[in-house]
Amino acid sequence: MSNVALRVVSREPQLLAAEPGRCYHIAKRALDIVGALMGLALLALLLLPFALLIKREDGGPVWYRREAIGLDRQRFYVLKLRTMRPDADTYFALHPELQREFLIHFKLRDDPRVTRIGRFLRTSSLDELPQMLNVLRGEMSLVGPRYVRPEELARYGLFAVERVRMRPGITGLWQTRGRNDIPYTMRVIYDRTYYYTRSVSGDIGILLATIPAVLRRRGAY
Repeated sequence: MSNVALRVVSREPQLLAAEPGRCYHIAKRALDIVGALMGLALLALLLLPFALLIKREDGGPVWYRREAIGLDRQRFYVLKLRTMRPDADTYFALHPELQREFLIHFKLRDDPRVTRIGRFLRTSSLDELPQMLNVLRGEMSLVGPRYVRPEELARYGLFAVERVRMRPGITGLWQTRGRNDIPYTMRVIYDRTYYYTRSVSGDIGILLATIPAVLRRRGAY
């Protein structure tokens, strides 16, 4: 997020939004559990072939864990099918120019660390199916702001206070509107919009909108 974007977000008036009632949280949790169980059933069918393909490509681990900030600033590990080479976390030490680019959006359009099977898993979003376990454990929700790394939270300016009052989501508003093609500034705005407009019907609408967004593969890399 640019310095200009950070100033814009920081200067926005902090609106007073009533915390959704107990019925909202109960219904949202029920939706999460049902959706997570369905997602895990799909993962069970696909895990073996994908695990074999991941192992066959470079012999590295099948799973990848990424530290993230969750509800009330609690740290947890997001579960994913591994899509990058085994040395991905140390790759930037040899390529500082890529690290500078990565720190702008926390994404690289043509990331050289991504494996062949990993690129397919990413564009189809199948690498995120293991996050259904995070949802069942209550660390994530099906719908919410995108999870962020601990060092990334400061980029949300004053909104960081409200952001950590929500569980991170597997999908959300900005994932249905271009995914990684959305500038970081707009991601913050979409997350903030979601915070002030949360509802179970809205979550269902986002889940339904996610399906064509994934099928189009726009902004997926």
